[in-house]
Amino acid sequence: MHDRGLEIDTFPTATFRLTRPAPLGDARGGQVVRVQLPGDLTLHGVTRPVVVPLEARWDGPTIQVAGSLEIRRRDFGLEVPSLLGFRIEDRGVIELELTLARRGARPNAPPSTLQRHPEVPASGADPFEPQAPPCRGGGRLPPGGGRLLFEADTTLWVVGADGRGLRRVGGDTAEQSQPAWSPDGRRIAYTRALPGDTQQPPILNVIGADGKGRREVAPGTLAFEPDWSPDGRRIAVVTGEENSSELAVLNADGSGFRQLTTTSGAESSPVWSPDGRRIALATYGGGSSNEDVAVVDADGSGLRRLTTAPGYEYAPAWSPDGRRLAYVKDGAIHVMTAAGTGGRRLTKGPRDGAPTWSPDGRRLAFVRDGSIYVARADGSAAACLRTGKTVVSRPVWQPASASSR
Repeated sequence: MHDRGLEIDTFPTATFRLTRPAPLGDARGGQVVRVQLPGDLTLHGVTRPVVVPLEARWDGPTIQVAGSLEIRRRDFGLEVPSLLGFRIEDRGVIELELTLARRGARPNAPPSTLQRHPEVPASGADPFEPQAPPCRGGGRLPPGGGRLLFEADTTLWVVGADGRGLRRVGGDTAEQSQPAWSPDGRRIAYTRALPGDTQQPPILNVIGADGKGRREVAPGTLAFEPDWSPDGRRIAVVTGEENSSELAVLNADGSGFRQLTTTSGAESSPVWSPDGRRIALATYGGGSSNEDVAVVDADGSGLRRLTTAPGYEYAPAWSPDGRRLAYVKDGAIHVMTAAGTGGRRLTKGPRDGAPTWSPDGRRLAFVRDGSIYVARADGSAAACLRTGKTVVSRPVWQPASASSR
């Protein structure tokens, strides 16, 4: 805030200057009216003409106005450095609420009930937390079996794709996150952290699918977001801190740690291709001011971006046949070919993320505002899978070989 991004040490104020009056019309009688305020917005030292949509209400000695304006960071030169675990969208919202009083009057205006922007949470709420309670089901889930692994309440859970059989994985009291099935479905890789221990970074762990046999993998090595290679011999991870994270691989026993990328940005969400030859990931920086889906050869060579749009594309997921990639863009699930062509939107958004394919490729699971949804592969017939939990990780399908046992 002070010296990067908004740089308020250099640009301590933002201003809006009205360029012509806006008539309030019938607001005098307490009726709510909608008006458009034309003016010049100066932010970060850059001035742009804008029109701010407002609602206004005149209650005798006071006038209440409230409204919001969507802006794009790049229009105001707001280059925000990437931080591991954070994604800063290009689109943002400026929201205002004012109560104007006649000079000498004693206003006693109630708190405003004028319309808020739908993507701005109530005062004091965490904008990154799901804003809806866990769904209670509803709608017919697409047919098909399988089980899904996910994180909720810093704990690992498994549930059937029909919403039945919810169970916790083991009884560990440590914080567990970012789970991934091994290809045979018998083991789970995840990151583990002791509650309240801010000095010790999370450690990569492997545990049996029954919750037994936990062991640390490469202790002392920063390794997050694990994903198993198709042969089960290696694990791809994200390593690094703050605004410099890279892709790395290590053997399943923790040996042979090797960093694959050396970009100037931040990498995240690595996933192996079904043939084990490539790894898809999200990459930020490296000459681009936003986040894109990219692929890199399994030896670390040939990193190339598949998306180049101004928006943010991330969280890639390979289809079982390796021909397509699902990913997130503008709060909705999209799909494209493995070559990066033919991108199209599958879900309505605006709070959808973390897609994964069923082993047979006929269904997609994703998270919508903290709940798991299952849809057909084309995005249709999406229905909420009832868990009663607020889901905060990618829901990962158990491999077919294990589900059939």
